[in-house]
Amino acid sequence: MSKEEEYELLSNLSLRAKIIITNSPRKKIFTNSSFPENDYVPFINNAAKDIVKKYKFEGFGDYCGYKDVLPQLGGGQKGSALILFYDFIQNQFFSFCNHNTSLGQSGYSKLVPELINKKDVFNPLGNCLAYSKIENLSSNGTWAYWNNICIRRYISEIYFNQKDL
Repeated sequence: MSKEEEYELLSNLSLRAKIIITNSPRKKIFTNSSFPENDYVPFINNAAKDIVKKYKFEGFGDYCGYKDVLPQLGGGQKGSALILFYDFIQNQFFSFCNHNTSLGQSGYSKLVPELINKKDVFNPLGNCLAYSKIENLSSNGTWAYWNNICIRRYISEIYFNQKDL
């Protein structure tokens, strides 16, 4: 049975439950350094939004652009700083990435001004939960801090646009 047939079957059941599609749209092979510096990400599959709309399910969710892998013990001090901002209308993630892996978390210092410069694009109504946290940032932030911001962005985009599902 194909996925489409499964979705059709699921949508025709008389369930007293809300159907929410969850998935992992980013393949594990894509590391932070794989992302564009300042552009939409072509390799994250965001089809869950379209499936929800087509079959009238209640919602969707995933790893907010992150891989379906647990962090490794000890973590890394070096790596590409990455900010993923989900855009509900485009149904894509926009990537701000500093490919200088020797900077690690310090690489966010270059990305924050780029993100602020796109505020009119990504926060036209002034209600983005991520921007409210970014504006109170007093340092570069850590990997966990930026993961939190990107997750806030993803959730707020879905919440503020749920009428369009």
